[in-house]
Amino acid sequence: MRFYAVSTEAIELTHQALQKLDGSRMGSGRASRALRVATLYGHLQCRARGGQPVWLSCRDLANAWHLQTRELRADLQDLEAIGWLSYTSSTKGLCIHLHEPQGPCGRGDQSADVAAPALHL
Repeated sequence: MRFYAVSTEAIELTHQALQKLDGSRMGSGRASRALRVATLYGHLQCRARGGQPVWLSCRDLANAWHLQTRELRADLQDLEAIGWLSYTSSTKGLCIHLHEPQGPCGRGDQSADVAAPALHL
């Protein structure tokens, strides 16, 4: 069994991105939610080896993470709204495509001062 940690910089970047949303989702900018969303993105990065799309069952992942399915879907919607992923739903489950997170200068991983949300093993 492996435990993954998300870097402090990734949590901060996630928190800032969630705060920039228009506020239509209550609690989007809370620090504890930013930690959960950053961890979710890190989990998806781990599963998306080689830039491949990630296929998953939202219900199964929500159960494994002890979340309600609506909470996980709200997290995915926020990640899509900030441009870090896109997803479609089908009879096979969710197909998730990750995009390069944009740092404060809009340059993705090229920003030297803020790391993109990534796992540190």
